[in-house]
Amino acid sequence: MSVETSIKIIMNQADKILKEFEPFKECSEARGIRNEVPKKAGVYIFYDKNSQKPLYVGETINLRRRLTEHHSNANAYKRSPFRKNLNDKYVKNWDKVQEYINCKCSFKYLALNDHLDACIIERILIKHLNTPLNKMKEMKEG
Repeated sequence: MSVETSIKIIMNQADKILKEFEPFKECSEARGIRNEVPKKAGVYIFYDKNSQKPLYVGETINLRRRLTEHHSNANAYKRSPFRKNLNDKYVKNWDKVQEYINCKCSFKYLALNDHLDACIIERILIKHLNTPLNKMKEMKEG
C-alpha cells in the first residue's frame, strides 16, 4: 500500500475520531477542568465559541494539567504555542489573551490510554481540520 493510500484511509477516519470527543466545554470554568478532565494522555481542540470553528489541536500526556495551564494567567504559560499563535493571529495584545480564551473559546477533549496514540491523532486532526493556530510542517507524501 502506498503512503498516499494510507494517508487517505487515515484521513477518512478523522470524522469518526471527532465523534469520540467529549461535548463542548466553556473555557471560563477552570475549576470545572480540574474536577472533570482526567489526568490521562489525550488530544484537545480549542474552538471559536461563536462559529464553532476549530482553532487549535493539541496533544498531551496529562489533559487536566495541560488544559488547566491553558486557562492559567501565570507567566510560565503565556508563551505556549497555542497562546503565542492566538496572540499573533487574533488578539495582538498579550494582556488580552486570557480574556479571549475565557470569553471566546470552548474546547473538546479525547482521553486516551497511550501518548503515542494522542500524537498520531493530533497530526491527523491538524491536517483534517486545517486549524489556523497550528503551525505544522506538512507530512511528506512519498
